Amino acid sequence: MKLAILVLLGVTLRKVVDASPTGAAGCAIGEPAVGGAHLSYPTTTGSLADGGITAQVVESETDSSSPAMLMVGEAYFVMVTREDGFKGVLINTDAPSTTLMEGVNTQEASVCTSAQGVTHMNADLKTEAGGVIQADAPGTVNIGVTVVINNNAADGSEYYYSSFPVEFVAPDTTETPAPTPASTPASTPASAGPAVATTMTIIIAVMVSGVVTLFMGAAE
Repeated sequence: MKLAILVLLGVTLRKVVDASPTGAAGCAIGEPAVGGAHLSYPTTTGSLADGGITAQVVESETDSSSPAMLMVGEAYFVMVTREDGFKGVLINTDAPSTTLMEGVNTQEASVCTSAQGVTHMNADLKTEAGGVIQADAPGTVNIGVTVVINNNAADGSEYYYSSFPVEFVAPDTTETPAPTPASTPASTPASAGPAVATTMTIIIAVMVSGVVTLFMGAAE
């Protein structure tokens, strides 16, 4: 009776921690989200780079490089790619004020109860998968990525894991004042010089028949 209970318990636990063809069955933070057969088969593991896997935060699923700055309130893609393909993936975070939503070849990971995560929808070979992340407050967000290549008796267990931080910053809401047009000083009309009336008195003496006649004229 005890043996039967232990066997049943072992089967139940294995179902809980084994990777599922329709999504991850675990949501460990800070370590690979694998268990069960992953740990009982001959195992190949390491960092994402060891498995030829790239994970990065980009502005759209077609971008190949990360933006220089991640802004609070903006949605970004967490994209995972491998040229030779992979079967399973879990992207998760437990950062507060952060939302992680389904994206390329992923669905919400229902096993992530105390964190947020997205995972694969099937065990088909795929070369990319990703989720959509958005932060509502500035700060550092740690993102964990577990990628499963194989998990069977014939090929063994092969999975890779890495965690990396990204920084979200608040947008600059400081308004730059509009430049003030340069004021043109009012032109000061040239002041008229003091009126100088130059009076020239012209005295013309005309001798007519011995009579001196005086003509006085003024010129300004």
